[in-house]
Amino acid sequence: MAHPVSSAADALDLVSAIGAIMVVLGALGIVGGLLGALRSGAADVGDDPWDGHTLEWTTTSPPAAGNFTEPLAEVGSEALLLDQRDEHEEIT
Repeated sequence: MAHPVSSAADALDLVSAIGAIMVVLGALGIVGGLLGALRSGAADVGDDPWDGHTLEWTTTSPPAAGNFTEPLAEVGSEALLLDQRDEHEEIT
């Protein structure tokens, strides 16, 4: 007859082993993704690939040296680009 502590420890060992297998599979997935990205090379995605809403997306990517040589504009919103896009959006 198994002692209850032994069966509880066995259950925890099983949970730990399953967790370790999941970590290894996740790491292999990351390595596979990185290798696939290295094989395909860098793609030109443009200056604002995420359709960003903040001011750092107004510059080119990569930013030119000294890209903020003019005085900075006054910021009235945390999502200035989103506000500007909404103002220029045509209503149909």
